[in-house]
Amino acid sequence: MPLLGRAFIGIGISLKIIKYYGELVYNALMLNDTQQALRAHIQQLLSNKQLNDAHHLLVQRLKQNPEDHVCYFLLSEVNTAAGDINKAIKLLEKALSLASFAIYHLALAKLYVLLGKVSNAAVHYQSALQTADFSAADFDTLANIATRLGHYDDALNLQKAAYQRNKDNLQISYNLAVCYKIHGLFDEAKSLLQQLTTKQPRFYQAHYS
Repeated sequence: MPLLGRAFIGIGISLKIIKYYGELVYNALMLNDTQQALRAHIQQLLSNKQLNDAHHLLVQRLKQNPEDHVCYFLLSEVNTAAGDINKAIKLLEKALSLASFAIYHLALAKLYVLLGKVSNAAVHYQSALQTADFSAADFDTLANIATRLGHYDDALNLQKAAYQRNKDNLQISYNLAVCYKIHGLFDEAKSLLQQLTTKQPRFYQAHYS
């Protein structure tokens, strides 16, 4: 699985409860603590531009267990970071064939949005909505996807969920302010932006908004 050298910057943006077709839905397969720890380790390697190290580690784990769907998912993140989105999609589809984890649907929705394949993205977006157990960053991403698909009410609720899970993240707070503005909630947006500029005077996005 060769890697491309050019790094890719994915979608940024991330309810303790999500309303889905009028009902509260809590359940969908999610990563356990051990798998989350592996994901965090791989993400740290990617943030340090150690794509080959991440790739090698995951390939070695797959040699030991070819049915390890989490490794296919994480390899998709490595390939996304390398700019090979089509390869990343194939790896995610392999992961989904082994386990229907909501995070895999989320990742596929994100990549299909980037490729402009809206109908494909919408299918996986709806599947991802069947859980309320995402991290702040993942809710942020899901909110971004919702915005790009034109689901603005969803986007606001998802962005609120991201914010509730990590109120200290400046970008997530800023993204919520943007959602407020889209919905015409200018007082809420102004208040949040003022909080941001007080916390971090050099967060220039908040000043310009």
